[in-house]
Amino acid sequence: MSASTNSTHSGTYQGFEDILEFFNLSRKQCPKGVRIKRNRGTIQLDITTDPETGGRKQRGCNCQFTFEGIRKPVDKAWLVHKSLDGQFQSVSEWLDWYKATILDENKTPLENDLITYRQVFKEMEDDYFNGVHKNTKRKRSRDMASDRASFKRCFLDVFDKVTDWDSYVTWEGIKEALYTPLKECETFRHEIGLQYPK
Repeated sequence: MSASTNSTHSGTYQGFEDILEFFNLSRKQCPKGVRIKRNRGTIQLDITTDPETGGRKQRGCNCQFTFEGIRKPVDKAWLVHKSLDGQFQSVSEWLDWYKATILDENKTPLENDLITYRQVFKEMEDDYFNGVHKNTKRKRSRDMASDRASFKRCFLDVFDKVTDWDSYVTWEGIKEALYTPLKECETFRHEIGLQYPK
């Protein structure tokens, strides 16, 4: 038994030879008429009777030549094999299915839900001024000096610690904004010699 065979069965990765051996074992699991084929760093499906050409054709399957990338094309080969059994009425219908299922082209892109500090601060400011004073139940106003002062004291002192308001919100940025005032307070306490009560 070779060293690469031992390493494949022991679960530890030794090199390219192990991936190649796994690929060759996986090829034997493919159905008749649809095989997987290595092409540089990717894997392609080798279809014996391609619906578009009527003959042999190699098609991409959006898989890389890695351990995980070798598992996926075997499943995709079986899907293609089943699709060739008269499941589709036209070549264009089959090609659309192939693009959506095998190449994953019809997946909708992820929605960008990242927000900037500026957006967060604007939303917090709007919420604050659309609310009511907790004691008097009076609606807050941007025109009242006391409401502006309260907003500044409660929020702007922290907001001003954020250096770039147009960057996306991150936990590191939030920690820096929240804990910088505490660090400054701690430094001030040490400078004037104040001790925490015991």
